[in-house]
Amino acid sequence: MINHAWTVICEKSIIDRDTNNVSLDVLEQVNFKMPLLPKEIEGIIIPLRVEIVSLWYCEREEKGTKGTGRLRIETPNKKEVANVKIDIDFTSSCRHRTRNRLDGLPVPKETSGYFNFIIEIKSGDHWREVSRVPLEVTLDTD
Repeated sequence: MINHAWTVICEKSIIDRDTNNVSLDVLEQVNFKMPLLPKEIEGIIIPLRVEIVSLWYCEREEKGTKGTGRLRIETPNKKEVANVKIDIDFTSSCRHRTRNRLDGLPVPKETSGYFNFIIEIKSGDHWREVSRVPLEVTLDTD
């Protein structure tokens, strides 16, 4: 069985080559000055580099297992703005780290609040949520 240990939203992550441990610059909140947008534009992509780092593990006897996960991003009004596949691979170890890098965050017009980064794992034909990490986004309009 594939287990999820943790997920963190970061500005960047650094993996030490000697120890294979990761250092994380955690991101909890973003403040962004949004320009006044014409009515026909529904939103913008905030130029923000974000990494979503997760740690997965399995039991020793399950080494060699592979699985599929996904990252979904929901706005404060529950609109899904991203859906990214995650490959989970225990062929060489019973511990697997995934890093999903985003170069921008899609934000609907006039949407401030908590954006949820939802991590799910595929179980048969269904998806099971294993983590939900909030990022507070505050938009100031000119």
